[in-house]
Amino acid sequence: GRVKLRGAEVQATGSPNADWQWRATYAYLDNYDASTSLEQTEYSRHSGSLSISRTYGEGWRWSVADYGATGNGIGQRGYERADATLGKAWSVYGKPISLDVTGSYYFTLTSSYYRDVDSIGLSSYNNRFRILATVRVQL
Repeated sequence: GRVKLRGAEVQATGSPNADWQWRATYAYLDNYDASTSLEQTEYSRHSGSLSISRTYGEGWRWSVADYGATGNGIGQRGYERADATLGKAWSVYGKPISLDVTGSYYFTLTSSYYRDVDSIGLSSYNNRFRILATVRVQL
């Protein structure tokens, strides 16, 4: 199949001082002239995110972010998720280590997608909340 895409992306970032950072993103994507119905399903017309973060002394940091997409394809639903992260970085024997714990809230528990002619698939989360811990070790 084939499809023509036309769009634009904008990202703005700022750091009012060394400890605070923020970011806002927006993307617009127009999907047209698709040769199959499937090609019309894989692109959200509008998507974006907002985030803010702060770092502290001794390696501590936190951030909050919100992500969303409209899901304009055939049979697609919109999507939104918010994250809050707390992290700590330190050094052991001169090697950097970091730990991040992220809590996510899913505003949309079920997403849908186009599978085939007259067939819409569903993906669901069991819970609106998710907690993820990430450890990074440089060897």
